[in-house]
Amino acid sequence: MLKNLITIIEKDDEKSDNEIEELSMDEESDDELIKFPDISSNNPNLSINPYTKNLKNKSSNDDNSVLVIILKHDTRKCDKNIENLKLLFSDKYFIVEVCEILEQSDNDNNYMKKIFNYINNGPYLLNEEGIYEPQNWWKELPTIIIKDSSVSHLTPENNIHGIKHKIKTALEKANNADLFYLCKWNDSCEKQRDVENYPDKTLKWSVKPTATQAIMYTKKSRDFIIEQLEISNKTLGELLNTNIDEAKLLATVFTPNLIDYDINLAVDNKDFNKLNECDQIANTQTTNTDNTYLLIIVLMILVIIAAWFIIKLPVRYVK
Repeated sequence: MLKNLITIIEKDDEKSDNEIEELSMDEESDDELIKFPDISSNNPNLSINPYTKNLKNKSSNDDNSVLVIILKHDTRKCDKNIENLKLLFSDKYFIVEVCEILEQSDNDNNYMKKIFNYINNGPYLLNEEGIYEPQNWWKELPTIIIKDSSVSHLTPENNIHGIKHKIKTALEKANNADLFYLCKWNDSCEKQRDVENYPDKTLKWSVKPTATQAIMYTKKSRDFIIEQLEISNKTLGELLNTNIDEAKLLATVFTPNLIDYDINLAVDNKDFNKLNECDQIANTQTTNTDNTYLLIIVLMILVIIAAWFIIKLPVRYVK
């Protein structure tokens, strides 16, 4: 019997303040590893799709345009990270769900596959026969998956400094991108290129963003990654970097980060590396290369000086 890996614990939906019930899954099932919330029993108005009812007026209404999945795992009850993240994405432009990861290993692939499938099929509503059915309301939406160990210096206000403005403009100006990294670490910053026409030049094309702290996925990239997770043993971060490097996925990063790792939740020294937006090894290699060139130049100068002295020395003949 497989143990549940993920449970949806909260629903940030202003249309209903009723408590959300959790679905009890069949313990004998090997496929159902997520508990979906019952968002229909206490709210009969949800027979109308609340996320797509404004599509006819989409040109003037951008509500419910981006899905945000907050993964709860690293924070404690006393931490305010999730509360702050919900406030950050509180604009109606975003749909916010909070999911709890019950088990996590060094390889995130198991629960990520379930999260991606839930995004493509969800939410799940209880039908008249008492069976939960996928509604497929979110399958076309860009989706931000963000860990609860995240913090941000941004404000939720809808202005040039707000998260909505940054995300919305990125989707417009880099509409061929597959991945938008709100957080990066150990990136090859020297290889970054500006995204053309992005207003403040803070959105870049990247070949090695590395972090999985907070990423916005398009539908195309989600479908591609789901297939790759089935055949690869690499971690999600390694898998993404490989496909980005091979140009199978196009990735953008924000410079500086919109989201950062909360260093207060660090548990070992490796976590402190998450504060480095750029690859320190690459910088060291560049410095070593510069030092090598300098050493060669100095040696060439010394050889020239030595040759000059040899030429100027008087020639002595010995019988």
